[in-house]
Amino acid sequence: MNFISLVTVLGKAVLVVMGVIVALTGVILLVNLAVPSLLGGLTH
Repeated sequence: MNFISLVTVLGKAVLVVMGVIVALTGVILLVNLAVPSLLGGLTH
């Protein structure tokens, strides 16, 4: 039982970490896409 619960906790931790990484990469991609268009709109 202890081993199974440990595996489930590790699995949940891995899912949380992967979710955070995906969210961070999504935010970085949005920033990379939005900043040049904002700068272009300001300069032009």
